Amino acid sequence: MKKILILMIVLIFSIPLVSGCGEETADTGAQADHAAYEGDAHEEGDDEHGHEDEADIVEMSQSAASAAGITLAKAELQKTSDDLELPAEIRTNPDRVANLSSPVSGIVTKLMVSEGDHVIAGQSLAVISSRELADLKAEYLASVSAEDLART
Repeated sequence: MKKILILMIVLIFSIPLVSGCGEETADTGAQADHAAYEGDAHEEGDDEHGHEDEADIVEMSQSAASAAGITLAKAELQKTSDDLELPAEIRTNPDRVANLSSPVSGIVTKLMVSEGDHVIAGQSLAVISSRELADLKAEYLASVSAEDLART
């Protein structure tokens, strides 16, 4: 796999060396050969090269390939390492985090939902054990009882 990657990198960087289309070189014979291959010479300022169909093809002789250090090998499957250690930081998405608060203080004794559960408005999320809430409930019940007594 590493050899194939090196081969591809070398090929990519050697394309400008072997193509030379539109480049000024000391060898004017190469320009004439190129113009003869195209059928006509490029005009001054002409940016159309006519090589669109050859964009993914690179041809070079065996001697040019060996001079560039390019070797061919059959692609084969290889086992890679299962572990990959990279520096990272895990953060929560602030758009998907909700801070909850209760109107009374207390201790959460039971969670009714888990992280990732879908909830609807008004659904109970947790049971809170609260001395303050117990006092408020007792006060409410005493008021209801006093109201019932006053009506009779």
